[in-house]
Amino acid sequence: VVQELENSDLAESPEKITDEEGYASSALQYDVHLPHGGAQEFYYVVFSEDAKEKTLSFPGRRQLKEWFSDSFDHSVKYWKKMLNSVEISIPEKEIVEATKASLAYILLNREGVKFQSGPRNYKISRMRDGEEMSAAVLRMGIVDIVKDYIDLMSSLQYPNGMVPFYVKGKDNEIPDWS
Repeated sequence: VVQELENSDLAESPEKITDEEGYASSALQYDVHLPHGGAQEFYYVVFSEDAKEKTLSFPGRRQLKEWFSDSFDHSVKYWKKMLNSVEISIPEKEIVEATKASLAYILLNREGVKFQSGPRNYKISRMRDGEEMSAAVLRMGIVDIVKDYIDLMSSLQYPNGMVPFYVKGKDNEIPDWS
């Protein structure tokens, strides 16, 4: 996709862009001319897979800047709360930053209440990985999302006590061999 964009004349929007590898999410092009010292604002809303079935209402054009500012502030407060849920007081700030980055990675890769080991093509939640991520999240003082995960997985427990190796998708598909 990048190569196709680099080689094309972007003065006119291409009618079709092909992504043989399946990695592209979107491409945007704007024809903007600004005078010296000028400015133009652009606002983007990106939905996660979990948000596909939710409805989002946008304000009128005059309230758009305030709406985005409020939404951004809400997101910043959420992430600060999650990443600062436990105070880590050690001299090595790099370790603190790496720990918080790992927590963010765990939280960002969740699908609903399920923990997943990676983004995009890793669309299953393995019990083994979820258990390890739950332990890490609990050590950071976050209990509620682990409780939600345990509630889901225990609801899928077999009569003999076994829990599925993994579940997949929004419908929590369980493989036949599990």
